[in-house]
Amino acid sequence: AASGGGFALTGTSSALVSNSTFSGNVAASSGGGIELADASASLVLDFSTVTGNSAPAGAGANVAAGGLFLHGSLLGENLLGADCASGAGSVAATGLNLDSDGSCAALAGGSFVTVPSLGLGPLADNGGWGRTHLPLSGSPALDAAPECASRSGAPLVLDGRGYPRPTDDDGDLAPECELGAVERGPIFLDGFESADVRRWSTSG
Repeated sequence: AASGGGFALTGTSSALVSNSTFSGNVAASSGGGIELADASASLVLDFSTVTGNSAPAGAGANVAAGGLFLHGSLLGENLLGADCASGAGSVAATGLNLDSDGSCAALAGGSFVTVPSLGLGPLADNGGWGRTHLPLSGSPALDAAPECASRSGAPLVLDGRGYPRPTDDDGDLAPECELGAVERGPIFLDGFESADVRRWSTSG
């Protein structure tokens, strides 16, 4: 696309996007993953992953106008441009969110932490309806959500694949939610197993 390769709000509108992955989208000018281009546009990005998108300006998200609100999300390791860019628009965040170049943290403040790597696997079929980036062992996204709840306070019980949240994925015996669109699940913690666990039987 010229702008908004993955998702664009160009008119007076608002949207809530939850448990979703934006990956591999390309825009020629701005907003490789996400573009907001109207003063009345509003997007809430709840526990979502924006990575591997490409654009000269705002490779992850470009807020030319309007407002982008992030909660429990991963927005990093995008290509060409910064993870986040803003013109006349604004970027705000609640809970904990991660970026990888400091651009989102500079716009949204203390609810963003900048990390060297999000620690995500490649875009792949990790079960569920669409491809996802599964957090790898040691990812800073593992069990990192301060509360396992959406921006509105609703409890999170499923991830973007329809798998249960929360699970204990850092070995401390305390189930907590991952940041981003998908829960790793303790069965994958050592990096050995791979499967759609919903098809597994508990009977011996």
